[in-house]
Order: sequence, then structure tokens, then C-alpha cells
Amino acid sequence: MNLIEKIFGKVPFAFTKNLKQGKLVTQILKVVLDSEESSFVDVGSHKGEFLKVALRIAPRGEHYAFEAIPNYYEKLKPEFQNYVNLYNIAITNYKGESEFNFVESNPRLSGFKKRDYPKTEKIIPIKVPTDSLDNLLKDATSIDLIRIDVEGAEHDVLDGAKRMLFKHNPHILFEHTQGAAEYYQNGPEEMWELLVNQMGMKINTMNGFLEKQKPFTKTHFKLLFETGQESYFIAYF
Repeated sequence: MNLIEKIFGKVPFAFTKNLKQGKLVTQILKVVLDSEESSFVDVGSHKGEFLKVALRIAPRGEHYAFEAIPNYYEKLKPEFQNYVNLYNIAITNYKGESEFNFVESNPRLSGFKKRDYPKTEKIIPIKVPTDSLDNLLKDATSIDLIRIDVEGAEHDVLDGAKRMLFKHNPHILFEHTQGAAEYYQNGPEEMWELLVNQMGMKINTMNGFLEKQKPFTKTHFKLLFETGQESYFIAYF
């Protein structure tokens, strides 16, 4: 048992939206972070569940974590500040400041814009600093995997990361769902244009990637989004 395992122990998955999804994300981390020096970027770290996994798999890697909600950032610090580059900042495509909707009653649904909520939620507007991955990771020596969970703002995150993507060719795990994306004028058409047409990447489900299935067509990606059959996708070069 290495030092990281002693500190964090076994990683539970009861916290995930879906047990199966949590296990699939972990399998992706194990495949893509294929050495102890591999590098992981976590955009929307929340409680740091997948940071724990990355640290166990790649304890010598240079890792980066971004959490916009101040009190969640403060909770991450004792566990992670000595092991990852930890930022209290909201990732988008510009440097500055923005209003951010902190959903106190369901923090995982917090974001720049209000979205569809499963029930009546308590929402507190706060101000947060913003920046792009291109700015913050410009000096990174390698990036192997990026996970993005930002409640609809994933296109803006990637739009602000093009230089970094071209430089490092990482895999990208991203959540993309109805009820959130449309509030950012974002959907499968826009994600396909950015990732496939502009960046030259492929898109698949996590299962499809792990089973080495052919990547999506645009029609297939759009269908999965519109029917809600999938909410988590992986893009890769």
C-alpha cells in the first residue's frame, strides 16, 4: 500500500449519480492514466471523488483540480492541496469574474446559469473568479485525461482549451445532458463542431471506448443526447 492509499483508503461510489457510471469513469481512469506519472485534470471536482482515484492510479503525476464553490474548495484543501494543483476558480473561456448560481440544496447542480432542477431548490447567487484551461495549463508538461462536469457549460470549457488540446492530445470525459446544455446555447451540434470538426477528435460512450467500438457518427451522438440514453461521453484523438 503506497502513501496515497494509506491517506485516502478505498474509494466509495455511493456518492455518484449512478453506481454504474462511477465504475465506468474509474475504468477509464485506469486505462488512460497508464503510468504513475500520468496527469489528470478535474474540472468541477466537487468533493474530489475522482481525484482520489487518480492519485491512487498515478501517485507521481501532475494533477489539477478546479472547484468554483468556495466552501467545497475549502473542504478539498486538507485532503488534496499537498498532492494536486488546486484552484478555487470557475473554468470557462475567459479570464475575469462572473455571477454563479450556488444551489445550496443540491450543490452538484450549481453553475453559471440556472438550469432544469428535479425539485424546488435553494439558489444563492455568488461571484466567482473565472479563467480558461489554456491560461491556467499553459506551462503543463503533459495532460493525459480531463474530466468535465460543469452542468451545461462544457462547450465553454473546451472552447477555452483549444491550444492545450492541440498541444497535449488528452482524452476528455464530459457530461452533456438536456436540461442543462441548452441554457448555454449548447448541444450535440455545437459539441460535434468543436470536438470533431475543429479538433479532429472522436466521440464515444464510456462503454464503447472501453470495448473498443467504433466512434459515433454525428447522428448517433445527437440521438443519444436527445433520448437521454447517455449523459457521459469520452472524446479522444
